[in-house]
Amino acid sequence: MRGILKFGNTCLKKIIALLSLLSLFCLLAWQSDLAYHVAQKRMVLFGRYNEAYTVLLFFAALISFWLCFAAITDRKLNPLANLSKTTLFKLTALFLSFLIALIFADLLLRIRKNRFYVFSDDVTYYHRLPNQRYQGSFRDRPKYPFSYPRSRFDAEELTFNFTIDAYGFRNRVPAERYSWIAVGDSFTEGSLVSDEEVWVDRLSQKLDFPVYNCGISGSSPLNYLAFFSKHGKNIAADGALFVLYEGNDFRDSNYRAEKKGKVSCYSLPLRYLRSTPLRPPLKRLAAKYFAVIGSRRFANDASVKDSEHPMYPVSWLPFVVNQEKQNAFAFDVKSLQEHLKNEELLQKSKGYRETIRLIKEFQLLCLKEKKKMILVYAPDLPHVIMPEICRKVSEKQLHAFLATRKSARGENLKEKLLRNSEAKERLLKEFCQKEEIEFLSLTEVLREKTCEGIQTYYCYDQHWTAAGHKVVAEFLAEKLQSQQ
Repeated sequence: MRGILKFGNTCLKKIIALLSLLSLFCLLAWQSDLAYHVAQKRMVLFGRYNEAYTVLLFFAALISFWLCFAAITDRKLNPLANLSKTTLFKLTALFLSFLIALIFADLLLRIRKNRFYVFSDDVTYYHRLPNQRYQGSFRDRPKYPFSYPRSRFDAEELTFNFTIDAYGFRNRVPAERYSWIAVGDSFTEGSLVSDEEVWVDRLSQKLDFPVYNCGISGSSPLNYLAFFSKHGKNIAADGALFVLYEGNDFRDSNYRAEKKGKVSCYSLPLRYLRSTPLRPPLKRLAAKYFAVIGSRRFANDASVKDSEHPMYPVSWLPFVVNQEKQNAFAFDVKSLQEHLKNEELLQKSKGYRETIRLIKEFQLLCLKEKKKMILVYAPDLPHVIMPEICRKVSEKQLHAFLATRKSARGENLKEKLLRNSEAKERLLKEFCQKEEIEFLSLTEVLREKTCEGIQTYYCYDQHWTAAGHKVVAEFLAEKLQSQQ
């Protein structure tokens, strides 16, 4: 009887092991929505799977291999049942030690990361560590190996220098008096370009009078006001250039509670995990060893233009504006989707209402400090090239691209994109006219120069290139000099 039971248990183990293997093969055969992850600029591993699915496969493979091993060696299916108490204790101690090491590593990396910035108590104001100078490098290529079928990865390495003054802002040479204070985010500070290439520095040269750069990467109108209220009175200048970047500055997320120093106890654990500095190095390792495998599956595949192909929605990117100059640009699906919002939706959004309120406060502060205010409107990349996109890309393909995140229902998609892409700028211009704030838009000049073939924005990054900064500086210099 015991032999029969043992035989039955052995057969059951083998059946379970076989089923686990079949399940594993089914999981391996399936692939993630590749176009969705490329459109979102997310990592794809082994040319088939997203990060979460790869983790699932890893654990599924471990379970399957253990079940097969247990069936072959006639061990118990529960792996812990095969361990002695001493071994179990050692494994538990090893696991806890590893967990504690991770926590300490996370804390050390957070301390190291925060040393580059100085924060105020309420988190509405921060600046870089004063009196620093460093060098960086950048390659204009996709963030991850698996990308758009037409992607190129042979971009040359660009190096840039970065000088921070005594106040923690990007300025090379201090001056007793400035013509303007430029307030803004990374487009003002000048991401991925050298000190002398930033439009603020170029504008200083053209005006023959220094302009103070008060821009900080990652900031928003909430921070701009805090910057100016704390530093505006300390910097002798005739006026302030309030540079508003439409890609980030109207977002509702700029005005969430945590941005003002209030954090919900429910959201804190998830926020902490998402912000851990351990994630970037782990992603780099995954990209280096696993994302490269199968990353060029569709590199020379002409069938990507077929609407049934899994990469069809993103096959038109990077988008070439000028065929002769081959200046190409790429952006994520969310950036294009933002331009479907009409004036009514924008005016109802918290991001728009709060931004308008802060601009008014900034204007009042300028009047108090007796500084002239000019609002400079910096468009995002899709806004600049929208007419070219709608002229050259089929509506079917635009629908497919937008559908990777959320379907754009209805007809006349191109008409909606063309009309609504101007909505933010149109509303802001009307507001400035009403409030008697001078308004300068960079949209037309960037559009004109981009259509001529100038690489005004990086292909795979949202920021202006050195050429883009030059275009902006020349335009602003002309406008500001004409007022003198």
